[in-house]
Amino acid sequence: METRYLRSDDGHRIFIRIWKNENPVATVHINHGMAEHSQRYSLFAEYLVSLGFSVYAQDHRGHGYTKEDGETGWFAESNGWRRVVSDAILVDSLITEENPGIPHFVFGHSMGSFVTRICLNLNSSAYDGACICGTGASQGIVGRIGLHLARKRAAKYGSKAEDRLLDSLAFGNYTKHFPKEGKIAWLTKDKEERKKYEEDPLCGFLCTSSFYADLITLSFAANDPEACLSIRKDLPLMLISGDQDPVGDYGKGVEKVWRMYKQAGIENVALQLFKNDRHELLNETDKEDVMKCISDFFLGIMERQRTFK
Repeated sequence: METRYLRSDDGHRIFIRIWKNENPVATVHINHGMAEHSQRYSLFAEYLVSLGFSVYAQDHRGHGYTKEDGETGWFAESNGWRRVVSDAILVDSLITEENPGIPHFVFGHSMGSFVTRICLNLNSSAYDGACICGTGASQGIVGRIGLHLARKRAAKYGSKAEDRLLDSLAFGNYTKHFPKEGKIAWLTKDKEERKKYEEDPLCGFLCTSSFYADLITLSFAANDPEACLSIRKDLPLMLISGDQDPVGDYGKGVEKVWRMYKQAGIENVALQLFKNDRHELLNETDKEDVMKCISDFFLGIMERQRTFK
């Protein structure tokens, strides 16, 4: 694995991991979720490399090795959500520049699913296919109230102040669904994976008020039915989620997203719900099945491209 830093358009250093294949058949860009980092996707990346892919994944602002002192769980002073989307687009440009002439795919999980979906709205022609994992539908009025509260608290306490109240409001109901299994049981059934998460100093940190404002804005932008009309109609798109994932409202929210894309006229949008799985499909007890589902999706697209050339 190779690591490097990429300079963003506002001068911020973005940390990137690259799992290279000497002769890649395609590339995959991974956008990770909230309060985690790109290293957690190593097993998935190595699996993809074994199938011929090269894989790139950046640590988002405020996360992993991209965050600088005082920036944990913080994107930017203003419009942080736009900055994170711009960073992802910059990484896509790097990938296609370094790997010309081969298919390029994107995988986004949770917060990274919102980032990915906005990237699709802005420039779907950059991708040969997209896998959206652990996403959610618009939160409507509840989201609007949360956005107002997050902005108000950021103005009062400072944009870089950790916000325990918003953390509790955001995840309290998730925890209640699995009352006897601990605070992060909603992430995965796998107790060993939960232990790894809890012991990882780069995971599970408190985020800032301004981060929550950015996260909610990301969700609204990703779930804008008008914006997704710009996605090219022949883009192969797959939504995957656990049917016990509270972020996707236990399947119902993900189905809403699927319907939104179908109504936008996207011709090839699939939905796969994994029975009894929770939020982090790639850290679930059936992770091998999940990884094969994703790789089969990408490889199937490539096979169809070869057939119709």
